[in-house]
Amino acid sequence: AAGAAAVGDGGSGGKTAAQLEEEWEFSPVKGNVVFASAIDGWGFQLSAFARIWASKLKANPRKLREYLWGDYTFNDKNGKIERYVPGHKTMRPMFVALILDQIYSIYDSAVLDVKPKKLVRMAKMLNLEVPDRELRPDVDPRGAARAFFRRWLPLASAVLQMAVDHMPSPDVAQRS
Repeated sequence: AAGAAAVGDGGSGGKTAAQLEEEWEFSPVKGNVVFASAIDGWGFQLSAFARIWASKLKANPRKLREYLWGDYTFNDKNGKIERYVPGHKTMRPMFVALILDQIYSIYDSAVLDVKPKKLVRMAKMLNLEVPDRELRPDVDPRGAARAFFRRWLPLASAVLQMAVDHMPSPDVAQRS
């Protein structure tokens, strides 16, 4: 079969090319991808939003992670996750509706439409402790967005969590 030949020594441990490819594939569902904005200091893995939405959607966070990245949509009317149909007038992918819209809303309130009161309300809804002096989009719109995101979705935490989840322990790493 194609891709079934064992890869030569080179540290493969006798794994086939297909096994190595699967092991090293980047996929948000696997948790080895961080969506981020380095300039604004935020980042997240799908698992972060899966945990946030799991209780609200009454779903298993691990399964929800697959739905967030896959071709699925959440039907508000019946409360169910359904297949996304591209081009459908009312359906939107879950990644867009449950993640990107939240991020856009913060940028909208801080940078684009400058709504300081809305930004403060969103911070309170998320239980974020952001000093009022930092949430002043009328003074520094980009700074307000950064202050919000760095407390809500800190980039360093997302990258560190990914490393912890996917890097071998020091003991295992030394043996290989």
